[in-house]
Amino acid sequence: MITNEILLDFIEKHPKYKLVGELMPTAKTVTKGENIYLVVSKDNTVEEIPEKEIMNNPQKYLKKQIWLKPPFHYELVVSLKRIKD
Repeated sequence: MITNEILLDFIEKHPKYKLVGELMPTAKTVTKGENIYLVVSKDNTVEEIPEKEIMNNPQKYLKKQIWLKPPFHYELVVSLKRIKD
C-alpha cells in the first residue's frame, strides 16, 4: 500500500515530481425527485434536510443558510506528476 509518507519521501528524493490532486465523483447521493438541502445553523454546523421537512416547518429554517446538496459525492485522488523542464 502506498502511503502519504512514501509519496512525500519520493518527492523529496526526486524534485522533478510533484503531487497533484483531482476530485472524482464516486456516486450519486440523491435520487431523482428527492431534493436534499444542506442547512447551516448559527453555530456553523451543517445538517442534511429533505425539502419536505423544510416546507412543513418553515419557521424552524428562517434566517438560516440553505444550500441545495450537490448530487455527487467526491473523493480526492492524489497522483504523482512529472514537472516539465
